[in-house]
Amino acid sequence: MSAKTQDTLFIAAGGLVFLGACGWALLQNSAISALRETVTPPVSGALYEATSLAVVKPETRQWAVAPQQTAGENWVFDVFTPPKIYYNVETKRFTVTVPRYTPKVIDLTPVEDTTPKDRFGLELVKVTQPLFRLQLVGYVGEGPKAKGNFLKVQTDDVVFGTTGKKIPDLNLEIVRFSAERRKIQVEGGTPIVETVALAVVRDTVTGVETQLDARTRTPEGVPEVTFKLPDGSLQVAKAGDVFKDGPTTFTVGALTVTPPSAEVKREEGVPKVTETKILVVPPPPPPPSFDGSNPMAAPAPGAGVLF
Repeated sequence: MSAKTQDTLFIAAGGLVFLGACGWALLQNSAISALRETVTPPVSGALYEATSLAVVKPETRQWAVAPQQTAGENWVFDVFTPPKIYYNVETKRFTVTVPRYTPKVIDLTPVEDTTPKDRFGLELVKVTQPLFRLQLVGYVGEGPKAKGNFLKVQTDDVVFGTTGKKIPDLNLEIVRFSAERRKIQVEGGTPIVETVALAVVRDTVTGVETQLDARTRTPEGVPEVTFKLPDGSLQVAKAGDVFKDGPTTFTVGALTVTPPSAEVKREEGVPKVTETKILVVPPPPPPPSFDGSNPMAAPAPGAGVLF
């Protein structure tokens, strides 16, 4: 068979396959078209009518009284305390501590305070000393051109000035001011050089002169002490004052500002019983600490709470 004859047969076979495919497609399209139908939505002439809702009145309920718990008649609830887990960094092991719970009944009956009271009857609150009405708090410059920074204690106003400056509202005049570098001997060490600012002010009414030093505050008058009496009231006094608290007589002796202390003599009874004490300001209460009787209060050394 020649090559030309083979080509003719292939073309004829392809034509037959194409015609068969077209016929099959026409048959499928006819079947799909036969399935098409017109959908008509339902139509109703009835109008919408709202339906009324019945209002339900809530019932009034009362909580039942909490029943007595296993811990006692005064306990109305129980609390679950989870265990604590510790990790020891030295042994690299976990430790679980089960919480210990001991039921206790709360006694609401007032208990008389049996703590021993201080018979002396006074507590030192503070010892203060009034400041001079003008304070030297700083300076600007050095030598002849230096000026001082003066503070009015009552108003907190700052005044700048030097020798010859008058402050009429305080009845004061600066009669001498200097800010010079001086060699200062340090206890237990070598001398140091620093600028020292000093001033002398004169009261224009009485003529009394007062020296001011920028490194310290200048006091005026005698110290005052504040005591707290047993009833909680405060008593302010000076050295030599005498005051009473009921049948007890107190006489104030020497006072110290730093650290604050007061010498007080107490007299009471017939014949008089005398007691003298040096009072100091009581220290603040210690911070809360772990209770050694509670194993849950603090972990063992080297252990930290994981969660």
